[in-house]
Amino acid sequence: MKEVEAVIHALSFLSQEKAISIWESKNFFIELDPLPGAVEAVKQMANLADTDVFICTSPIKKYRYCPYEKYAWVEKHFGPEFLEQIVLTRDKTVVSADLLIDDRPDITGEGGAA
Repeated sequence: MKEVEAVIHALSFLSQEKAISIWESKNFFIELDPLPGAVEAVKQMANLADTDVFICTSPIKKYRYCPYEKYAWVEKHFGPEFLEQIVLTRDKTVVSADLLIDDRPDITGEGGAA
């Protein structure tokens, strides 16, 4: 049984290493496609009265191109006017907002990320 657990652990580690090598590869973020309808929805929200829309994103710690590529991605898909609306932070819970749409379910704004 311990051999099976060791194999599962090794495979899990290899899968994790492969995933890391993919998202640390140059141009990974720039080449990502936005979700269908997402750009239009964000632009519509930005045009609402009394509404400020920001793009809050977390950089990958060990990938030196990540911040640049995230800014380049926003400029490519939303235009240069959105560059001033980027908040780059490792802890999204420090951002005060009425609404945060995030792909991580553990970001709740209640005591920080898990």
